[in-house]
Amino acid sequence: MSVRNALQFIVRLRADETLRKRLVCPDDAPELDSFVELGGKIGQSFTIEELRTAHKHDWGMRYLFITVQIFLPDPDPGHETDAPHFRTTNGRRV
Repeated sequence: MSVRNALQFIVRLRADETLRKRLVCPDDAPELDSFVELGGKIGQSFTIEELRTAHKHDWGMRYLFITVQIFLPDPDPGHETDAPHFRTTNGRRV
């Protein structure tokens, strides 16, 4: 059992709609036990605590990715002003 397995499970679950449908969801809100049980069925064993830790890491990495995307220096060196410019993920300058 490991946080790594739980993180791989999160990534796989996000990408695989069929796998998401296999979650046991009473009241449309799956319990953490359902995630652990499904992970075990597909060969990725982890505990609830490891799943919580993996979830924190997953969101931390998403936050860093978005932050880096927003604050990358503007790659347009021919811009007419000397002030630093940055591009957001949709290409707008800020």
